[in-house]
Amino acid sequence: MDKSVLRKIKKLLALAASPNAHEAAAALGKAQALMAAHNLTQTAVDLAAFEETQPYRVRSNAKVPPNWIGSLACLVAEAFGVKPLKTSRTIRTSKRSVGRENKVSFVGPPERGELAAYAFLVLYRQLSRSRDRILKAAFTRGIKKRSERSKRADWFCEGWVNGVSNILNEFVMSPEERALMDTWSAERNLETAGARKMKFDAEAAAYYHVGQKEGRNAKLYRPVDGSGPGLDPLAALPYAG
Repeated sequence: MDKSVLRKIKKLLALAASPNAHEAAAALGKAQALMAAHNLTQTAVDLAAFEETQPYRVRSNAKVPPNWIGSLACLVAEAFGVKPLKTSRTIRTSKRSVGRENKVSFVGPPERGELAAYAFLVLYRQLSRSRDRILKAAFTRGIKKRSERSKRADWFCEGWVNGVSNILNEFVMSPEERALMDTWSAERNLETAGARKMKFDAEAAAYYHVGQKEGRNAKLYRPVDGSGPGLDPLAALPYAG
């Protein structure tokens, strides 16, 4: 669709909400005429305005990123009425693969997409700092194997994402916005991240609940300065060496 035509239609539809009845009627008439000339429905106009936000690179170079990254992206997307997208590519030199790059972006109405991207970035940074703190504390407490520290930190992150869901409730999309997004999604095949198999036992539950409690205190209205609680975050958790 010609972007200039789309912009003109959107502008006319905005004018159609004018309190001036004559101006509103004239604008609506022009918008309908343009839509008829280009064989467009209101839904088609709304869908054509969808945009993808700038992709944000996450700190995972795994083929299948940790579940909590996708969980956070999906939680934010659901709240703001957009769809999360995952892109992944192998980074290569001329002779061999040297790693993998994973990015997250959002697609939907531009204003909501930008809000979702902002919310994801702020919350992801907070959670990443908390995860680093958990990893460091786990090492200090005698958990020397890297994979074991990561497993515990990932369960903490899953709990954190669950805990932070409450602060996003006020942004939940309306039924009309949800229907529009479902229509858009039905026309496309979106790539979704695979899920890692994670064993949930008593120890995992302990880390999950600590993360959940901390996630409820996350802040979205301003960036975090990086400072964390002064107490050992693992003090109440079972020791595992």
